[in-house]
Amino acid sequence: MALLDEAIQLRQEGFQEPILILGISRLEDVPILCEYRISTTVSSLDWLEKAQTIIPDGKPLIVHLSIDTGMGRIGVRTPEQVQEIEQFLREYDEQFVFLKVSLLILRLLMKQIRVSLNTN
Repeated sequence: MALLDEAIQLRQEGFQEPILILGISRLEDVPILCEYRISTTVSSLDWLEKAQTIIPDGKPLIVHLSIDTGMGRIGVRTPEQVQEIEQFLREYDEQFVFLKVSLLILRLLMKQIRVSLNTN
């Protein structure tokens, strides 16, 4: 989805499948994202640290990590950034939902990006 309002409308109409907001959500929308179980795209540790302070008790935030694969728009850019975010998510695992399988895929993707950058 592009807009939070559209995702909320789907939830209010009974749609129960996962919903992902593709752009970066505003921090003030974190409680709403949690309430409606809407996944949000995250592109930095800084955003996660700020969001962690406003997540409602008992309603974790579902996150999807954005990787910058070369376009230079949004997303983490280095394997080190992925590791920092992974450590943070593990520390606050009761407040965030992030699939562990995703972390394995991210590590593999970041290795591939590093190899590609070094060979070009």
